[in-house]
Amino acid sequence: MNPENQAADLERRSLTLTEHPIFLEEKESTRKTRPVKEELMQACRRGEVDVILVWKLDRFARSVTELSTNLDELKKLKVRFISIRDGLDLDPKDISGVQMFQFHILSAFAELERAMIRERTIAGLDRARKNGKVLGRPRKHPL
Repeated sequence: MNPENQAADLERRSLTLTEHPIFLEEKESTRKTRPVKEELMQACRRGEVDVILVWKLDRFARSVTELSTNLDELKKLKVRFISIRDGLDLDPKDISGVQMFQFHILSAFAELERAMIRERTIAGLDRARKNGKVLGRPRKHPL
């Protein structure tokens, strides 16, 4: 998904939530290191954030466990969590059992989707190698 499309959706929705939205985009991350997200969580802990608006759950967390842990912390910090594409709006003052169930189901589907994409990618790379394709960036030639 093109980040500009996500940003347009987020910008439209954020204007109804706050006068001064802050947009964060993770340019580089791994499964284990996500500096922009960690910076956001630290800002929440300092009381600087009252709403987190994400385009989709899988843009925020990489696993059901991570998502659940983060949501529990945000609930304790009284930070509202909204996922536009998933139609999820979790207000810490009023989270129902049905909303939590919906949240866990959606996060499980997001994790399954990531796993399936990973499996297809690995299968495609294996097929390309078997067909003699050289993978990776081309080597730089010395001048």
